[in-house]
Formats: sequence, C-alpha cells, structure tokens
Amino acid sequence: AKGSIIKLKIRGEATLYDVAILYGLFIGTRDVEGIQEYFDRKFACRFVVYVEREPLGWAQERLSQADFVDVVVTNNAAKKAKKHFRASSNAFLAPLDEFGKRGMERDPC
Repeated sequence: AKGSIIKLKIRGEATLYDVAILYGLFIGTRDVEGIQEYFDRKFACRFVVYVEREPLGWAQERLSQADFVDVVVTNNAAKKAKKHFRASSNAFLAPLDEFGKRGMERDPC
C-alpha cells in the first residue's frame, strides 16, 4: 500500500529502508562513522553515496572494508542521487551535510 513502510530482513532483523541515498561534495571520516552507525541500527540494507570528490585517507580505507556502501564519484552528485531516488521504491534521500554525525554537529539548536 502507498505510504506503508516495507521492512526487509537482513541478518534476521528488519530494516527501515532498502537503500539510503546520500549526496554531497565529499565524504569524510564523520560521514563514514555516521553511515556505519546507521547501518548498525538497521536503518538501511545498503547505502549509496554520490560525491564530487574521491574519498581520501581513513575514509577511503573504511569504505573499502564496508560491503554495504557504494560510493559513486560524479560531477553532479545531487542530480544523480535524486534520479536514483526517483527510480527506487523504498529509499531514503538526504544530503551528507544533514545526515549522521556531520548533520548533528552542524545542528544550530
């Protein structure tokens, strides 16, 4: 039914979304930590991150070990992410600036 939440079983537990689609200029260590935390909380089975710059350093190392995260480097991250979101049925879309630990650190409240 439209508007209902479909839960998918992963490792025996339900997740809220099939895929979480994130986008921004770059992905850093705080973003990777936030994605790992949300994955551990069963927020989504898979994360797809659209960025305009290659990940570097520690973020790149952690991402290479995480089989649930796909990083797509493109010249127009927001446009590609929104296109992917429209084509998905049970997905979550957010800019990296507002998601996870980076989003909480920038919260003005």
